[in-house]
Parts: sequence; C-alpha cells; structure tokens
Amino acid sequence: MTRTLKNIASITGFVFAGFLGLFALDTPFGLGFFIHLIPSLLIVIACAAGLKNALAGGISTAVLFVVFTFFFHTWRAPAPFLIVSLPLFIISALFLFSAKPGKKDNAKE
Repeated sequence: MTRTLKNIASITGFVFAGFLGLFALDTPFGLGFFIHLIPSLLIVIACAAGLKNALAGGISTAVLFVVFTFFFHTWRAPAPFLIVSLPLFIISALFLFSAKPGKKDNAKE
C-alpha cells in the first residue's frame, strides 16, 4: 500500500509539473522560456527524490508548497491557490503517508 501511494504521488507530481510547464509556452523560446520552466524543474526534482525516499519527497514538496503559496501570491484568491498550491499539498501528503516511520531507508519495502 505504501509503495502504491508513493507511485501515485510521483505520477501526480510529474503530471502537475507538465501542466505548469505548459504555461512556459506563452513566452518566446530563449532565456525567458527556461526561467518559466524553473518551477516545473523543481517539482520534477522533488518527485524524483520522492521515488527514492518518500520522506525526502514529502518534505521537499511541502517546502515547495509553502514557497509557491507565498512567492506566487496564491493565498490571495481561491482559484490560483486551488490550481497552483493545493496539488503540491496533496502530493506532499501522499509522500508523507507512504513514508514508514522509524525506518531509515523508505525506498526498500
């Protein structure tokens, strides 16, 4: 069950990173395009870390949840919060629920 939760969290994170990456397509290709892809890259790195260690993935996506909420000001209106911040909270919760407490390496089940 914990492995399933970890896989669901990873897949959801990768899909969410792809969704945020779509917003980078409205800029011309060049430096601006790559700057708009930085949030997606951070989510991909956090989810890749979550594949190896669920606790690391949970903590890193929780940090991204807080950073995205305050950096992008999604706390001001419900729609941006639901679209940008809430998926990170759900992904973080899935990673943290799949982490086994007291176990040093969460990757081996």
